[in-house]
Amino acid sequence: MEDDRLENITAEPGDDVTLTCDATNIEGDLVFEWNRTALQKGEKLFVYRDNKPYSEDQHESFKNRVFLKKNPTKNGDLSNVTVNDTGTYECYILKGSENRNTSICTINLEVSPPPGEY
Repeated sequence: MEDDRLENITAEPGDDVTLTCDATNIEGDLVFEWNRTALQKGEKLFVYRDNKPYSEDQHESFKNRVFLKKNPTKNGDLSNVTVNDTGTYECYILKGSENRNTSICTINLEVSPPPGEY
């Protein structure tokens, strides 16, 4: 299931961005998480387990800004992005009794104002 997919996304402040994590052929209960490499270990952008979003480990700066689209194995939205959201995001599937992480994709997000705006 490992997919070394890398995607680059550019956006302007205030845009909504879709982070694509296409996880197919998953058996059993789905547990996946989005991480941002700049966050401290244990802090998450988004966690989905027990068939629902799980906000206990979610970093404060992403609360009320990250939403799942209809199918949790496909896409999530990061809304109202700011320049501070620029960074690298990784989607992982947790599987097995050891909760072994399997990387699905990595997204490099660059948020910057349009040319001529400061």
